[in-house]
Amino acid sequence: MGGRHIAGLVAVLLAGASVAPAAAAPTRLGPAPAAFWQVGSDLFFATSRAHSTFDRWQLHRRPSGGSSRVVASVDTDRSGNANPDLFIGGTVAFFPTPSHVGISERNVTETGTDAGGDVTLSFGRYGSAGTTVARCGASDGEPELRPVAADGTTIAYLRPPCDLSPAAPETLVLHDAGGAADRTVAIAPAPVDVAGVALAGPFAAYAAAGSISVVDRATGAPVYHVAAGAPFVLQADGKVAWAANTHFPCVAGALEWASPAEPTAHGLSVGACSVVRFAGDRIVYGTGSATRAVTLAGADRALLPFDRGVSVDGSRIAFVAPGCAGGTLWSGSLDDPALAPPVQRSCPLRVTGRRLIVRAAAVRVPLSCPRGCSGLLTLGTRTGRWADVSFKVTGRRVVKLPLNDSPPSFRAGQRRAARVTVFQDLPSGRQRVVVAAVAVSR
Repeated sequence: MGGRHIAGLVAVLLAGASVAPAAAAPTRLGPAPAAFWQVGSDLFFATSRAHSTFDRWQLHRRPSGGSSRVVASVDTDRSGNANPDLFIGGTVAFFPTPSHVGISERNVTETGTDAGGDVTLSFGRYGSAGTTVARCGASDGEPELRPVAADGTTIAYLRPPCDLSPAAPETLVLHDAGGAADRTVAIAPAPVDVAGVALAGPFAAYAAAGSISVVDRATGAPVYHVAAGAPFVLQADGKVAWAANTHFPCVAGALEWASPAEPTAHGLSVGACSVVRFAGDRIVYGTGSATRAVTLAGADRALLPFDRGVSVDGSRIAFVAPGCAGGTLWSGSLDDPALAPPVQRSCPLRVTGRRLIVRAAAVRVPLSCPRGCSGLLTLGTRTGRWADVSFKVTGRRVVKLPLNDSPPSFRAGQRRAARVTVFQDLPSGRQRVVVAAVAVSR
């Protein structure tokens, strides 16, 4: 199920400079993608597009200062509308490295109240078909892939790769596409819910049973354990960092780290509720409302006035700046003292029409959003909803709302009082509700 084609790459040569240039201003790249990753100096991002009988998922690669191109493409089947009792769908996740990519393809089939599906995990060089390294399926319920990490020519995954099985021992598998035999690390006690996996330098790490375990990537031999949990980040020299006492909604707690030489928790006097990256003895972390960076010596500085949608590798950072019409993807340098772009604070929205007409089982609602707007648009009365649709527009636009399966009946010339309700997404992460009284007729 699902066809696959991985496009070849054109190598991009970057000329070296004898003097390191000053940090360049961040670059605006366009609307926020479905997912993105900063990998070295390159930015990878994923997109998806629905077609009549399949969805196409693509991985794009954009070198620093260059243009993006598709490096991997996966098609997943999906059902049409011929049989309302049958649903077929799929989702794809990418795990990119500079030379290789892991691809997880999850397919689901639902018939009435029954659901089943399968997950396939492959790994290979760009321009190759990739090798299937794990597969799992379920006839009762929809399978979910457990944590995966990729770095260089290695992908790390868990066995069993999907749902926990009381009869199966837990194993971390390190698969090297270079041809070396797979290394396996037994995880005890078994079974246990592994909350995270990471690869960096010659090390691998996983979080389970209230501790983080760091192992040698080449042999699978244990290096050290520290009492901590996920999420965590791994540095190339074997240091790990994590935010203790994380909660939802975010309540900032201590930021801690450990190393092979000092395998106990070392606290930093900053409040963190998420960790993004650990490199060069600098930890990028989130506070719930901002992204900051702190060194192990305690030097702390602000990076961005938000902490959602951030990816870091080395000195490069990619982030999605919130906006009135959804987020915008940016790329920049961690060393830029003015990294954060202006954040939109005010997002005016107005319903400009009060008389709406039903045509072809749909109603068109005119909006005015001079700075853009997005969210959920609904039409109905206090006792029932007739139509709803997610939207994203800029300027003066008309949003089409297909009516629900059981819309109210209209006689010729009859007008019905109703209201348009807009649940508007704001850059702050909150919602604003805008209500307008309207008259609907056929």
